[in-house]
Amino acid sequence: MLTLVESRPWGTNGDLLLETQERLHGYLDVVEAGKIAEQYPNLAGKPIVLRIDSVHPLGPLEQKFFESVRVGRLQPLGIRIEFGRV
Repeated sequence: MLTLVESRPWGTNGDLLLETQERLHGYLDVVEAGKIAEQYPNLAGKPIVLRIDSVHPLGPLEQKFFESVRVGRLQPLGIRIEFGRV
């Protein structure tokens, strides 16, 4: 499981989306390069879950963004996305 934690308010204008996108690209680069299986051989071939934990609820822009990421980037890689609150 890969976990992205956000403690700041999401804002009303997608204030954190660019930074969040950059963080996600970093996570996905690790997955696509096979680094997880390399560092943790016992996880090779197991499903990957990306969990987004945030203190504040997602706004409409964030929901749309994560749905786009799910369909466009995660599903093709077989990665599931989950959301939680901290």
